[in-house]
Amino acid sequence: MLNAALFTKWTEKEKGAALSKKRRYAHFDPKIDFLKNISILRNFLADPKKVSTHSFYPFIKSDIVVPRYKKTGKLDEKGKPIRKLENKIRPIAYAAHFDAFIYSWYSTLLSEHYEKKTKELGIYDCVLAYLEKDKSNIEFADEVFEYIKVKGECVALAFDITSFFDGLDHAHLKKMWSLTLNESRLPEDHFNIYRSITSYTTVQKERVESDFNIQAKKEAGIRIARICSPNDFREKVRGGGMIEKSPFTNKVKGSTRLGEICGIPQGSPISACLSNIYMMEFDVDIHTMISHLGGLYRRYCDDIVVVVKIEDATKVKDAIIKTIVDYHLEINDSKTEVTYFKDDGGKLKGFDNPSSNAKERNMQYLGFEFNGENAYIRSSSLSRYYRRMTARIRENLKAAYGQNSIGSKIFRKKLYNRYTEKGERNFISYAERAYEHMESKTIYNQVKNSKKKVNKKLAQKNATFIAKRPKNMQ
Repeated sequence: MLNAALFTKWTEKEKGAALSKKRRYAHFDPKIDFLKNISILRNFLADPKKVSTHSFYPFIKSDIVVPRYKKTGKLDEKGKPIRKLENKIRPIAYAAHFDAFIYSWYSTLLSEHYEKKTKELGIYDCVLAYLEKDKSNIEFADEVFEYIKVKGECVALAFDITSFFDGLDHAHLKKMWSLTLNESRLPEDHFNIYRSITSYTTVQKERVESDFNIQAKKEAGIRIARICSPNDFREKVRGGGMIEKSPFTNKVKGSTRLGEICGIPQGSPISACLSNIYMMEFDVDIHTMISHLGGLYRRYCDDIVVVVKIEDATKVKDAIIKTIVDYHLEINDSKTEVTYFKDDGGKLKGFDNPSSNAKERNMQYLGFEFNGENAYIRSSSLSRYYRRMTARIRENLKAAYGQNSIGSKIFRKKLYNRYTEKGERNFISYAERAYEHMESKTIYNQVKNSKKKVNKKLAQKNATFIAKRPKNMQ
C-alpha cells in the first residue's frame, strides 16, 4: 500500500512541476497530463508487481555546453587577472514521461527512508543537498563562515569528486540502497528500478530529432505528442542502432572495482537521491574522523568542505583522498582548495599557505567567497550576471533598432525584472537575501544600485546602436 501522506506530498510536488511545464519535452512515449492522470499513477505505483515488470525506455541524452571563465595565472597591463573562456560539457539524460513519474515517486520514497537513516547515523547536518531542510545555499554557506569566525585560526579544505554521477559503483549503490530500506536485498520493484538506472541506455537527442524531423515539424506548427510510434521505435530506433549503452567504467587507481561498468544518468528524477544514498558510509567515516579532531564536515553533492585545526590539514587531506578510493571514487586534485585562516593584526584573514610570506586568498564555497571577516558574492557569479545583462540589453536594442526591428520601444520592465531589485526571483533578489541573512555590507555593496547600473549600460549601448544606424534611419 502507498503511504497516503507521502503520496500527497509527492502529488503536490508534481503539481508544481506540471504548472511550471517541467516535463513538456518530446520523448518516446506521449506527454502525460499529471493532473488528469493522478488516479492512474496512484494505482500503478501502489502495485509493486507492476513496477517490477515495467520496461523502461532509453534515456534521451543531450550535451549542455556551460561557458566558464578560468584564471590563467597571468595579469594584463593593468595588473588584473587574465581569464580564458572554457566550455564545460555536461551530459544530461532525461527519462520518458511515464518512467520519470516512477523515478520521481521512488525518489520521494527513498528520500524518506534516507533522511531517517542520516538522523540515526548522526550525519543529517552533514548532508546539504537534496534533503528538504527549508534552507538554501545562503544558510549553508553562512553556517560554515560563522563556524570559522568562532573557531579562529584554522584551515578550510574544499574538495570536488571527479565525474561523480558517472563514477558511482553499481555494487556499492545496491548495497547502500538495501541498507536504506533496512532490507537484506532489494525488493523486486526497487531492483527493477536499480537495474534500469545502472544498466541504462541512451539515444542521442540530435540524432533522433534529425531522423524524425522534429525541428521541421515544430517550425510547421505540428503538435508533437511523441517522437515516434511504438512501431517506429522498434524498427528505426532499436532496429536502426540508435541505442547506446553507458560507456563509463571505473578508472580509479587502487579501487577493487577497477575496469567495472559504473555510473548512473545525470538528470533522472532519482539520480540525486541515489547519489546521497551512495555516500552514506563515506559521510559517516569522514564525519567521525573530523568530529574527533574538533572540526566541521559538510558535503553538498560532490562538493566537500572540512574545517579543522591548521596542524591537522595534511593528515585530513590525505585521509579524505585515501578514503574516497574505498568507495571507488577519486578527488579532483585540480579543484582542491586549501585556505588557511590566521590572525593578522587582530583580524582573521585567509591565506594560501601557513607560512609567514603567504598570499591572501578568499575561501570559495557554494557561490560565495569569505576572507575571514566578510562574505562576498563569488566574483565569477557577478561577472556572469553582468555578461548576461549586457547580452540581454543588446538583444533588446537589436529588436528595437535592427533590420528586423519590431519598433523603437525598449522593453525596460523586462530588463528590470530580470536584472534589478525590481524582480522577485533573480540574481539580485538572491543577493539581497544573502546580505540580509548574513548581515553583509560587502555583498550589499556588490549589488547595490542595480537599476542605475542597468540604465547606465542601456544608455551606453543605446548610444552605440544609434551611432551605427544609417543616417536615413536616425
